[in-house]
Amino acid sequence: IFTLGVAVIYFERLILLGLVVKSNRKLIAATCLWLAAKVYKDDLLTRQAELQRINATAKEKFDDDSSHNANTQIQSYQTQLSSSQSATNLKTLEDLMDAIESKISCKPSEVIATEIGVMVSLGFRLFPRPD
Repeated sequence: IFTLGVAVIYFERLILLGLVVKSNRKLIAATCLWLAAKVYKDDLLTRQAELQRINATAKEKFDDDSSHNANTQIQSYQTQLSSSQSATNLKTLEDLMDAIESKISCKPSEVIATEIGVMVSLGFRLFPRPD
């Protein structure tokens, strides 16, 4: 969800610059999603690893305790982990590009060719900051 939010920020910035028109909106949106995924891919993997570590710690801590609270805590951690994993079915950037091609109908070669133009238009500011 975070990556999608960043892609929307990129897209809105380009709209405000007047660079998005009806004929290129899908390609620009796909390129913004692609850039956001590339920039924040490591951050997503770090969060998933952290949730897996928390899940393992919770199991170790609460496995011996048979209280209802302990089981609730384990279920909470497992829910966090599974929701994170199900929300990120795309394991690689290649999977994302395949999804862009099938869902948005943009050719990978067009997305890659547009990538540098979008970065230049964004002034290479790919990390959103409050303005």
